Amino acid sequence: MLGACDQPPSAAVTELDPSSAVIADLIANGGYNEQLCVTAQLILTNSDGDDFEIVVDRARGSRFNMEQMATDPATNQVTVAALVQTVAVDGGTIEAAVSCKMIHRDRINDLFGLELTGPARSCRDVNEFTYRAALAALSEDERREFETRGKPLRFVDDEVMGAGAQWLPSAVEDFIRPGQDEDGSQYISIQAPSVKVPWDYEDGDWFQGVQSCKLVSVEAMVRWMTTAALWSKAELFPRITPACDEPSARSSTVGSCILYFGPSGASFCQDFSGRGWTPESAAADCGQRYATQAEWDASDGAYIGGGGVYSPQSCAQRDAPAELRGEPFLLDNSANRGTCVWRCNDVDEALWHAMVPIRESGGRSLKDSCELYLEPYW
Repeated sequence: MLGACDQPPSAAVTELDPSSAVIADLIANGGYNEQLCVTAQLILTNSDGDDFEIVVDRARGSRFNMEQMATDPATNQVTVAALVQTVAVDGGTIEAAVSCKMIHRDRINDLFGLELTGPARSCRDVNEFTYRAALAALSEDERREFETRGKPLRFVDDEVMGAGAQWLPSAVEDFIRPGQDEDGSQYISIQAPSVKVPWDYEDGDWFQGVQSCKLVSVEAMVRWMTTAALWSKAELFPRITPACDEPSARSSTVGSCILYFGPSGASFCQDFSGRGWTPESAAADCGQRYATQAEWDASDGAYIGGGGVYSPQSCAQRDAPAELRGEPFLLDNSANRGTCVWRCNDVDEALWHAMVPIRESGGRSLKDSCELYLEPYW
């Protein structure tokens, strides 16, 4: 298994034939899903693996936290952020889905002086690659049984989100749906939640030139092909992310952080509501944020900031709005100034209380962008 920021094995990144011995070995040894975001980055850029190096920033929990994609022209490295999600099934657990934050080809070409061309690729292409890899991993008998008796998997074009804030809380299982042809034959339709943010060639920021996917794992596809596809009412896999209708807490006992988040163009006060936070880990998380818009503007596009404004008190206790007086924006009672719940009911759950109205993106408001939206806090 690769480490948090390890480069993948060179053989795996240069062999993109889904039926190759390299891919078969990754599947047999349980490494395909760990490798998938690297494979996806190469597919989306039409790269053979020799154009740039790829490192992987792995999320260790069940959701993304601070893991991000990045480009470093000085080292010719692309960083992709990867999250592998597991689910309980068949009396055990399987790796069911893989989420990847990656870099768009336009950004790589611009920053690395490359001329990668070829057809535009989507997350659907990556899911179809995994499907072919899973099919190649079956025995002849398994493949014959699936193709003659099994309920087929079909792939449709991506569900493209307006921005990363809409993509993050999306659940891959919500885009896996049963279908039926006119003759009554049934199938499973798979669509990938995705986001693609154009690259700004003049003032590119860290969140621009991004292409992200939520993908179905090879393990889930192999399980489907060998067992579940033969059952009349089977699902590809059970729900990974429980539906959330209430956070674990509406405040924090380990402190809060005032921060400015550039992609939203707004300031937030974050309560560390999850049961796994400590004052030390909350302060450390806050230490990677930006305190003000001025600091963000001066950062030259870096994701990690010099630190938000941490307090051992909760957002309500510290009177966060009063601390923001003098900043160049107006506090009001806009309906688009509520609270976003992130990683709902996980140990690292967080509440982002918007302290100014959030600009809408692609017709979507703050309420559309959260895993769970709560009415304005103040």
